Amino acid sequence: MALKIGSGGFDFIDLSRSTEPNTVYANGYPDTALELGNNVVLGGSADDSIRGGFGHDLIIGGQGDDVIFGYGIVNASPTGQLQSGRLDLSDFLSGGAGDDLIVAGGGDDLVLGGTGNDALRGDQGNDFIAGGSGDDFLRSGAGSDILVGGCGSDVFYYNFYPAPGTIPSENDASGGRDVILDFHSCTDQIDLSGLGVARDELELTDIGTGLLLSFPNSILNPAARGEIELRGLHHIGEGDIIFS
Repeated sequence: MALKIGSGGFDFIDLSRSTEPNTVYANGYPDTALELGNNVVLGGSADDSIRGGFGHDLIIGGQGDDVIFGYGIVNASPTGQLQSGRLDLSDFLSGGAGDDLIVAGGGDDLVLGGTGNDALRGDQGNDFIAGGSGDDFLRSGAGSDILVGGCGSDVFYYNFYPAPGTIPSENDASGGRDVILDFHSCTDQIDLSGLGVARDELELTDIGTGLLLSFPNSILNPAARGEIELRGLHHIGEGDIIFS
C-alpha cells in the first residue's frame, strides 16, 4: 500500500498493525514541491519503505526489513528530474527489528538500527548513528558524527570529501572529526578502501581520550582529510583497518 501524506502540517501515520508492505512519502507525492511538515510514521511487521519530509520527522520502521530515508524529495530541476532535498530538519530514525537500510537527512539526526544487521548512513548534519545488536554497516556523513556499532561485528566506512574547489559526491563523508564510541579491536573494522590512501600514510595519535586516525600528508590522495577518534581505545590491531 502506498501512502502519500504531508500538507505542510503535522501528520501521524500508525502502520504498526499492518501486515503488508507499505510505502510512505511523508512530504506528499514524490514529485510535489517542498513540504515543511513534521511527521510521525510507525511502520508495521512487513517490509516498509518510508521517506521523511523536510520537517522534524520521527520514523520507526517496525519489525520488517525496512528502507528509511530521513529526507524528502523535491522536484527542483528545470528539466523535471527528481532531486534529493538536503534542507530538512533534525530527524529521529529507527529501524526496529529486521535488517534495515536507513539514510539520515540533512539535519542533525538520531539514527538507530535496532536488532538486525543494518546499513546506516549519515548525511550532511552532525548525526548520532547507533547500530544496535547485529553485524552493522555504518557510514559517516558530511558532519562531525558520533557512531556506536553496538553488539556484533560492525564495519565503519569512510570516504572523505575531495579538496576544496571540487564537487564532492553525495555518497562521500566529510572532513570533520567523527567519534566512534565503542570500537572493538579484532571484532569491528574501519573500512578506508574508498579513500585511496596507503597504510603507511595513516597517522595514529593518542590524544588522551582515545586514538586519533588521520591522513595529513597523503601522497596517493592529497584531498584526504578528516579525522576519526576511537574513544577510549589506545591500541588497534593490523587487521582492524581495511585499505583495499
